[in-house]
Amino acid sequence: MEPETAGRVRELLRAGVDWELLLGQIAPWHRMLPLLAWHLTGAFAEETPRPVLDRLQALFESNSVRNLFLTRELLRLTALLQAEGVRAAPFKGPLLAMSVYGKLSLREFGDLDILVSREQVAKARDLLVAQGYRIHHPSARALEAIYLRTEYHYMFLHESRRNGVELHCEVAPWYFSFPLETGKILERLEPVSVAGTTVQTLSRQDLLLMLCMHGTKHLWERVELIGCVAELVRSQSGWDWDGLMREAQALGSRRMVLLALLLARSLCAAPLPGEIDSEIEADPVLQELAAEVRRRIHGDPDPVAKFMEKPWFHLRARERWADRLRYALRLALAPNWDEIEFLPLPRFLFPLYWVLRPIRVTGKFGRMKLQQLLR
Repeated sequence: MEPETAGRVRELLRAGVDWELLLGQIAPWHRMLPLLAWHLTGAFAEETPRPVLDRLQALFESNSVRNLFLTRELLRLTALLQAEGVRAAPFKGPLLAMSVYGKLSLREFGDLDILVSREQVAKARDLLVAQGYRIHHPSARALEAIYLRTEYHYMFLHESRRNGVELHCEVAPWYFSFPLETGKILERLEPVSVAGTTVQTLSRQDLLLMLCMHGTKHLWERVELIGCVAELVRSQSGWDWDGLMREAQALGSRRMVLLALLLARSLCAAPLPGEIDSEIEADPVLQELAAEVRRRIHGDPDPVAKFMEKPWFHLRARERWADRLRYALRLALAPNWDEIEFLPLPRFLFPLYWVLRPIRVTGKFGRMKLQQLLR
C-alpha cells in the first residue's frame, strides 16, 4: 500500500466507519474481506476497534482454512486427471490468488475451475463422477453433445465435502463470442507454485485476457474483479503490451482490455505504459463505461436493472459491429440448457428451442419487473 493511500485509510478510520455495513454487506459483496482483514489487523490495528479486529481475524482464519482445503482438493483432482492422460489446467481460485497476491489467504474463492479440451471433457467428467462428484444438470450426461453446444462447462458438487468444481471446455459462454481457443491456452501454460506444488496454469497474457472478459461479463460489479487485474499488472514485470493488444484485437476484445486497464488504473492505481494511457483517453465510450461501473459499485445491486443493463453494456464493450450482432442474435435466440430443462422435447423438435428462447427470456424479465413493482 502506498503511503498516500495509507494516509487516506487512516483519515477514513478516524472519521468513523459503519462496521456492520462494511463487514456485513459491502466487503462480503465485493469479496474484499480477506484483504480488509489483512490490512486493518496489520498496519491499521491501532486505529481499528478491538472487537472489529477480533471479528476480522476470525473471518480471515476461517477463509484461510477453507482455502487450504480447496487448494488441496484442486491439486488432488489435477494430479488425478493428468495421471489418467487428461491435460488439465486449473485456473482462477487458488491459482489466481498466488498469481496476483502471492498468498492463498488473500482471496475468497468457492468453486474450483479446471480447463480441459473439448475432446477430453467426457473422460474428465467420468473421472470426477468416480470421485463422488455429482453433475449439477443430471440430464446433461444423456444429451452431452447437445449440452456442450449450449454450455461451456460442467458444474459438479461433492455431496460430502460440499465443494463445487467447474470443468470447462471453454473460458467463456458461446453467446459471448470470445474466441480464445482452449487448444491455444493449453499450449501456452506457465508454472505457478501453490502450497509447495508446481502447477501448470494459464499464461499471464491469457490470464489477463480471461480476467478482462470475465469482469466485463459481470459488469465489473465487484471491486475484487478490478483488484485482480490491477495486482496482476503491478506484480508482473516485462509485459509485452503490443503483443497483448494484438491478441485482444484478434479476439475482438480490445475495448474490454482497455476498460479493465482503465478501471485498474483509476480505482487501484495500476501503472500503465504511456501508449495504453493514450489509447484509453482517445475512446470516449470507455469513459462512459467506466463511469457506469463506478456508479454500480457505489449503488445497491438491483437485479432487474442489471438484467436490462447487462446486454447494453456488453454491446458497447465490443469494438466490432460483427461481434455485437453475433452477441445480440445468440443472446436473444440461441437456446441454452435452461430452455431444454424448462421444456424437454424429443430431439427432432429441438429447432423449436430457437422460438422458445425469446419467449422464455421475455417472460423472465416480465416476472422480475412485476416482483419489483409489487415490492
